[in-house]
Amino acid sequence: MHTNKYYQNFVMGFQNQTVFPLPYGIRWDDGIGGSGPDQCEVEQVFINSTTNSGAWKRYSLPLGDPALITFSAKEFTPPPKFSSSRPTDQFCLNVTLSGGDGNMRMPVCQGMAFATAVYTKLTPRIFIHAPPGYVITQAVGSGGSFLKIKIQLKNGNIVLLYIFSDGKKWTPGDDAQIRALGDSLEINLKDKYEGAIIQGAKVSKRSRTIKEDEAVYDRSAGWYPGSAALSSMKLNNKSAGSYTISYYQENLLKEGIFGGPLVYGLPHHIAALSGDSMEKKTGLKLDSRVNGPMTAVSSADLEITEYGLPSKITFGLGQGKDIPQTDKDVVKEVIKKEIAGNLTALNAEGTYFKGKRLARSAYICLSAWDALKDEALTRECLDKAKAAFTPFTKNSVNPKLYYDSMFGGIVSDAYHTHTGKPAEKINADFGNMFYNDHHFHYSYFIQAGAVIAWLDAQIDKNAKIDNEDSWVAKNKDYINTFIRETANPSPGDTKYISFRNFDWFHGHSWAAGLYEFGDGRNEESSSEDYNYAYGVRLWGAAINDNLIEGRGLLMLGVMRKSLNMYMLTGSHLSVQPREVRGNFICGILWENSVDYATWFSPAVEAIHGIHMIPTTPISEYIRDPAFAKAEFQGTYQGRLDKMPVNPWKSIWAMNLATFDPESAWEFFSSKEFDKKLLDDGLSQSWAVAFTAGI
Repeated sequence: MHTNKYYQNFVMGFQNQTVFPLPYGIRWDDGIGGSGPDQCEVEQVFINSTTNSGAWKRYSLPLGDPALITFSAKEFTPPPKFSSSRPTDQFCLNVTLSGGDGNMRMPVCQGMAFATAVYTKLTPRIFIHAPPGYVITQAVGSGGSFLKIKIQLKNGNIVLLYIFSDGKKWTPGDDAQIRALGDSLEINLKDKYEGAIIQGAKVSKRSRTIKEDEAVYDRSAGWYPGSAALSSMKLNNKSAGSYTISYYQENLLKEGIFGGPLVYGLPHHIAALSGDSMEKKTGLKLDSRVNGPMTAVSSADLEITEYGLPSKITFGLGQGKDIPQTDKDVVKEVIKKEIAGNLTALNAEGTYFKGKRLARSAYICLSAWDALKDEALTRECLDKAKAAFTPFTKNSVNPKLYYDSMFGGIVSDAYHTHTGKPAEKINADFGNMFYNDHHFHYSYFIQAGAVIAWLDAQIDKNAKIDNEDSWVAKNKDYINTFIRETANPSPGDTKYISFRNFDWFHGHSWAAGLYEFGDGRNEESSSEDYNYAYGVRLWGAAINDNLIEGRGLLMLGVMRKSLNMYMLTGSHLSVQPREVRGNFICGILWENSVDYATWFSPAVEAIHGIHMIPTTPISEYIRDPAFAKAEFQGTYQGRLDKMPVNPWKSIWAMNLATFDPESAWEFFSSKEFDKKLLDDGLSQSWAVAFTAGI
């Protein structure tokens, strides 16, 4: 069962929080005894204070109380029983309200153009949030095949309802009784139906082509998806890859009654549409919550192609020959001292910090090879890095990792070994047992393993994947398990769920696992997200697995757009409101809000730094140096000496290296450099090697 998808609020806890399939938000109301969609315009944002730059600190959208449309039934008194299907599909699930001897089912899919309710043995009742000043019109489809009710709201928005039932010939003004109830309209159908389908949609008041938009809905009414899948994912060549999200129609109506397919895409989809999908883009738009305007596509497939994949960005910088000898001498002195120190990770707290320490050790070894091409020093480092890795492959560490058969994943036992109160135990090991941050935690293990395996092969011709005695062959299953846990491409895998963290609709991962939140899923670190995909790409390269490597490359290509559009608010690609762009980064991105904050610190250097960590060769691919420079200038006047003195300073200095490597080199190579300023996942070796090489 999926643990990090948009519909988690419907499959856990009280099940009464909103889910955000977009462009609609869906929730159920046991007071009215119904379930229905809401859709918000960008001007409806709630603003909670501003930052020092004058930008909004946090903005969010209304949570649909009351909803724009509520689907209910006459028989839903007392309130119906709510249930959701056990979802295996990462894009869709079904929710059902049962009352009397009937039920109402809603297929909920990301990008759905209509909110659809399927009625069985019920008398449908619908509520529309419509303050006085509305205009209602009714019409029927060809031959009376469906009833259309149009409500022109006072604020200029339009609500459209399409009502179907096989064999029914509809009559406008007769089959549906409409009455006002305060700020709502109640629409009651006269009859109880063995089977009826009612769809709701919205035309925005901000549309310049309202008639055309309504016509797009008219042509698609009756069509809706019951499921969806990532039907294709491939590399087209070294620099381009494509994927397709396919929606599968639920065929409950007779052929000829329903229209053609229609789904909404997010801005990063629309910017990369290809094939037939590109030709079927319409002018119909609705705002998402915090992801900019969505565009409707008259297709059951969103075909997307990403160009400029980072196939040439591999291990290290490959710049050793270009580094001046005097700088090499400094790098070598730093590396020798750190190799002589402690490269183990056993004393680090929790899975996340242990992984960071392993990656730190691997990158010290990479520095010795990449900057110096010093085989002896690299061998010495590798021996210690491999030894540091061994306790983890034997699971002789604390916390230990175990397979969880309920949710098909790998979790730590920290919850069970933690001595605190239940509320504290839930957050043990950053909530690892509850599937929080898995792609962050395991990315460091994946990347450390990839670097060790690749380096081993550079200096030992026998250290190949096809040699069963090699380190990489012995540890292949261990690393592959982390990839299978977080980036499994197979929906047919009976042990591990597919793409636990990565959301192919949103184009990035979600960190929050089995927790209820009113604003949906969230993620606070864009950089650890792409670091995870970079690790997948590197591991695939290290073991000569083109499928794993290609998966990582394609995810990086997708994130290059999505993260710059949604999370790096100061990017030239950002679709965020101009009022938050002065913050440069979103802080925590939720499905329904943007919050300039972190989960662990209110400090500005941390709010930004968590979107930088760790700096590797892939960082510039996502974080354009011009963006990084503007962020540093806008936050600390472009000066390290304006920053607080703590380990976040080293993270910012590594970010500085992407646009001003000379200044970063001076910072890290200084004889007065204080190692207490190093983040626990960053070595001075990698800092000087990276800044010298770049």
